[in-house]
Amino acid sequence: MVFIKEVKKTKEKQLFLQKCMNKLIDALVSKRRLMREPDTKKWQEEFSQLLEEKNKAQITLILDWYIENLSNKNMPKCYSASSFRVHFDILRKIRRDQKAEEKGKMIILPDTYIVYEYVSDLQWHFVSKQETLETIQISLKNYKYITRRLSDVYEETIQLRLEGKPARFHYVLEYLLMVMQHSSISFVDGWMREIHKDLHDWSSRNGLLKDWAISLDSRRFNMMMYAFVGKWGNKPGDWDLIKEML
Repeated sequence: MVFIKEVKKTKEKQLFLQKCMNKLIDALVSKRRLMREPDTKKWQEEFSQLLEEKNKAQITLILDWYIENLSNKNMPKCYSASSFRVHFDILRKIRRDQKAEEKGKMIILPDTYIVYEYVSDLQWHFVSKQETLETIQISLKNYKYITRRLSDVYEETIQLRLEGKPARFHYVLEYLLMVMQHSSISFVDGWMREIHKDLHDWSSRNGLLKDWAISLDSRRFNMMMYAFVGKWGNKPGDWDLIKEML
């Protein structure tokens, strides 16, 4: 009985090793990464050695994930069973980091995709789709927050006027709201196009595109607001005082 169990165990192990070997070979052949005829005996020995260090579930998980990401240019070149075994722990770390990054990714909302489609005619070299989407979404969120706070402060000045009290910035706030209370989608569309003009030399840029999103700390956004306030007839610097009220 013990002998039969051992034979069965050995047979299951061989089937597993062969399955792993065939998976990797098929994947490498399909991606034209296999340069020579593999030594199947040696490949099975490499997977057998790996099986002494890791369990079947771990090997299957990392092997399937590696095959799925084989075309990734940053992936280690595991073009043999030997290199797969040697890089196994590195691959496991890369997968763990990738999963952690995906977990922390922003959930993209419908309005963001609408703006993305509007600016899809622009060539965003060296910028990933995810980074562009996140920049748009941050801009939309901050734009809506700023206009909502401007509206709140404007309502406060209306109340002051009704009470016969001085309401500084009432008219300039009214003007700013008139300028900004367009569709947030069209405003951010225009914003992204202006950014694209400024950052045309993408090959030498530093930092992230998200650094250029609309925000109260954005130099570009503040320069825009200085111009709006100055156009109404106030001192451009009055925007700094208004900003403190938001």
